[in-house]
Amino acid sequence: MDPAAVEDCVLGCGMPQGNQHTIGRTAALRAGLPVTVPGMTMDRQCASGLMAIATAAKQIVIDRMDVVIAGGVESISLVQTPNLRVESDTALMAMHHDIYMPR
Repeated sequence: MDPAAVEDCVLGCGMPQGNQHTIGRTAALRAGLPVTVPGMTMDRQCASGLMAIATAAKQIVIDRMDVVIAGGVESISLVQTPNLRVESDTALMAMHHDIYMPR
């Protein structure tokens, strides 16, 4: 499938931290999708992934999009710790030098 055929990337993530607050967008770019593919991060604790899938389904049914990526990446037990997990994704920075603007 042509990566440019993807019309949106919707990911659920409860309590996104650090540079991952835009996980929908950064995941799309990290997957090698073109910069023309938008990304959305949904934070609906305990239902973020499900809400992302429901939103993608709505985009297909109501908005007539053909291809939408959706899912969830949250693991609430990993963010309720003293670690902030704010490090940058160096491989993504190599692909898109200005991903974490402003810097």
